[in-house]
Amino acid sequence: MGPRRRLTAACAGAVLALTLVRTAPVPWSPDGPVSGPAVADLLTGTLSLLLARTLDPVLTRTAAATAALDPSGRVGPVTVLVVGNDRRPDRVGSRRDIRGDRADAVMLCVVGGGRNTVVLSLPRDLRVTVPGHGDGKLGGSLDYGPAAVVAAVRGVTRVPVQHYVEVRFAAVARVVDRLGGIRLDLAAPVRDRASGLHLAAGPQRVGGAAALAWLRSREPERLVAGRWVADSPGDIGRIDRQHVLLAAVAAAVARADLPTDLGLAAAAHGSVTVDDGLRGRDLAIVVAALRGAERWSWSTLPTEPELDPATAFSPFPPAHAGSVGYRRPAAPADAILRALRARTTPASVGALR
Repeated sequence: MGPRRRLTAACAGAVLALTLVRTAPVPWSPDGPVSGPAVADLLTGTLSLLLARTLDPVLTRTAAATAALDPSGRVGPVTVLVVGNDRRPDRVGSRRDIRGDRADAVMLCVVGGGRNTVVLSLPRDLRVTVPGHGDGKLGGSLDYGPAAVVAAVRGVTRVPVQHYVEVRFAAVARVVDRLGGIRLDLAAPVRDRASGLHLAAGPQRVGGAAALAWLRSREPERLVAGRWVADSPGDIGRIDRQHVLLAAVAAAVARADLPTDLGLAAAAHGSVTVDDGLRGRDLAIVVAALRGAERWSWSTLPTEPELDPATAFSPFPPAHAGSVGYRRPAAPADAILRALRARTTPASVGALR
């Protein structure tokens, strides 16, 4: 059976099974009816497993990251390394000359520890060691392959990573459009002439093209008293904007019905790469986190510049002010990383924010 027929069969099975679980009588235990939350958990778990089986045929699988990953347990939360790859043809959509694979978003996601999902973003400018290639920025490690990113993240955080998910930025536009847009509420008009971003102030529904421009924005400006001023430029500001957009996408997914869910699976075709082991229970856990988390905890690893840009000098002649811009973990990062290493629940990690 080919991929298209497998996807069609899986979709049909999901529709039939969802109809059955929606029309089934309330489960009973020896002590009487099962509680409402228990029923909700049962239905959510059943639907998540079905949707995971629907999604499975459209995922691209790679063995490249598998050897670098840590084993996944049978119970407890799962840590997934999510990488946003913004590979584009040279000089398309930006004023810069862009080449190769770029990890423009790197996030450790802890899922399956309850109804909370924790997302910890790592700055692209974080100094990491890539085995066999020396030191460099985290964002550039993807050029050496998925295993290099996993090793670099583990090396700097010492957090076990059970699974790897790589998403092409271009898929964001398709996903947002499949959702019918996402809701953003901006305090002021925002623009970025480099990424093509132009959004008005106030609550609004944003389509796929605008969402992608927002995600790619590096030089945003907001309109203040009739003047355009810089608005949180740089790596950390970009992460904050990614969190805003991803939170809006997560909220839209949580509200989506089954046909929309199946459309999202189709939108992911050819744009999501995962490790070979992300199947069955673990894939269902990830799907359940996307659809049913009651609380998303978004945070960024605290970092600081390695050198003061005002006094640093480039090593390349002729000598001139400015550094290569490496960042390193700041003191508050220790508590967050200790919690993750201890395999605490997502709720406990979120409390460290």
